[in-house]
Amino acid sequence: MNASADRREDFIAPQALATLLPSARPAILLGFASVLAALIMAVLAYRLARNESVAAHQQFYLRTARLIAAAGDKAADRPDAEVLRMLHELWNSQADRAPDSYVCVVDGRSLMRLHSLAPQLVDSDPGDNPVLGNESQPECRLRELIAAQREYVGGYRSSLGQSQIAAFAPIRSRGWLVGVHRSSDALLREVRADLDPLMIAFVLVCGVLMPLSLWLLQRRHSRLLQRSLAGEHRARDNEERYRTVVAALAEGVVILDRAGRIIDCNRSAERILGLPRERLLRMSTDEPGWQTVHEDGTPFPSDTYPAIRALRTGEPQYDVVMGLRKPDGEQAWISINAQPLFGDDPTAPLGVVASFADITRRWRAEGELARHRDRLEQLVRERTAQLEASQQQLRQSERLASIGTLAAGIAHEINNPLGLILLRLDDIRHSLNDASAVESCLEAVAEDVNRCARIVKGVLRFARRESSEKWASDLNRIVRSAVELTGDYVREHGVRLELTLTDDLPPILGNDTELEQVVVNLLQNAVHACAGEGRITVQTRRDTADVVLMVCDDGCGMSPEHRARAFDPFFTTRFDQGGTGLGLSTCHGIVTDHGGSIDIDSQHRRGTMVTVRLPIAQESRCEGKLNGESAGRG
Repeated sequence: MNASADRREDFIAPQALATLLPSARPAILLGFASVLAALIMAVLAYRLARNESVAAHQQFYLRTARLIAAAGDKAADRPDAEVLRMLHELWNSQADRAPDSYVCVVDGRSLMRLHSLAPQLVDSDPGDNPVLGNESQPECRLRELIAAQREYVGGYRSSLGQSQIAAFAPIRSRGWLVGVHRSSDALLREVRADLDPLMIAFVLVCGVLMPLSLWLLQRRHSRLLQRSLAGEHRARDNEERYRTVVAALAEGVVILDRAGRIIDCNRSAERILGLPRERLLRMSTDEPGWQTVHEDGTPFPSDTYPAIRALRTGEPQYDVVMGLRKPDGEQAWISINAQPLFGDDPTAPLGVVASFADITRRWRAEGELARHRDRLEQLVRERTAQLEASQQQLRQSERLASIGTLAAGIAHEINNPLGLILLRLDDIRHSLNDASAVESCLEAVAEDVNRCARIVKGVLRFARRESSEKWASDLNRIVRSAVELTGDYVREHGVRLELTLTDDLPPILGNDTELEQVVVNLLQNAVHACAGEGRITVQTRRDTADVVLMVCDDGCGMSPEHRARAFDPFFTTRFDQGGTGLGLSTCHGIVTDHGGSIDIDSQHRRGTMVTVRLPIAQESRCEGKLNGESAGRG
């Protein structure tokens, strides 16, 4: 894998260098310029170092000449031969520090050389007056230099044509010049021996660094090109996948630039808009060829198109419904989404991509559905009006039936007292001679008439929902009174009645007549449920803040449907037997008016238990009611 990668890199490297040379040319030129400048500076530094080294040697020679001249001045009183010998010894002590050099003493008449190995550089006769000079000092003649007794350092060319470096210092006590000479070529060889290795090393370094830098630059640009080519391949693959996905979409997709011109679209866009790609790519959103409308049929201005809104605001637009007139005249409806495209600046969209779905069929179906809905609503209104008329007629019929049922119920309730009244009147007719019997019958008649009046009053109160007057009452006494009233009725139907009354029950605040009517109705219903045989149990007890009355029978019971409607007015299962359906509804109204509750627990063919809960009377309320009752009776 690595070998293949290297081969691929070697293959791409020339391409990379050739491709990136235009962009890398400034860097390459800068590298060449840097190397060239380094070379020029190296040459200049080399020349400067050489000149400095030569100047240093010249100064050394001058100091040596001064040293010898100073020794000669100190021996001014000695003979010339002795002085020359002393100077020769002094030079020999300094000669090791100045190899390839020699010293001479010039007196203006002869050249006296102190160095035994010195070549013949000048004529023995200074009359030739050789020229001394260099770039830094003006030319002068040796004879003028002796005559002037001054120092000199610089170039010197002998009569033999040899180039020398010479330094002269005067011995003023004798009129001599001490000169230290060295061949210029030997000096330059020494200087080059010191500097040339450095120069060669620098040139070698530059010669190595330049190819190395170019190689590294080539490698770097090769890798950059590899990444660039890989990125281009990935971008090309992603673009190809994007185009494949977009082309496969059932929704139309168009891309617009920042001027609102279409720059790309898919085939679904051509199909939905009814225009070929070549024409779409030349169109913009503000062209008059677009005939668009809102959902309500009003014109859809081009400056409010979702794509234009997304370009202007930088915010996406969703589910905008637009009607579009195709070139063939067909009206199409589309739902548009628009998403802005951003570059480096997140506030300035570079373009927008808009997708839209053809909802023409759905739009037509919704329109057809709306028409059917309107038609259905019209039919419903008509049928509702007819139903209301029928219901009005039904209510009128039910009202008449209710009146008849109510009348039957009232007749049923009053029939027993009226029957007793007739019996009492018959007894009176047969007992006219017995005053005490007549009086007893009249009292019974009066009691039955009062009972009828109470029943009529209760019916009126049920109809008007009026609250009755209440006082402290004994529930056990009310139960015994109701049992006494219904005793004959119970015995006639062959039903056994058992009482289980708890003594010392607290008083309740109630109306005796109404509560007696509740017990009577419950007992009569129990007798009817037993159907000629069975047992009825009446119990009273205290339960916390209530006094509880329970009437139980082992009769036929009630189904769940009948139990749910037991307290509905005029609901009865014994209509053919004279039932009015007011018994339990009247009981419910009376118990509720007393602040209590009445519940039925019944199972079909297993009997029924009716539980009545009445709140215990508070002492303050009992005293107030008792006082009011006493005052009324007084």
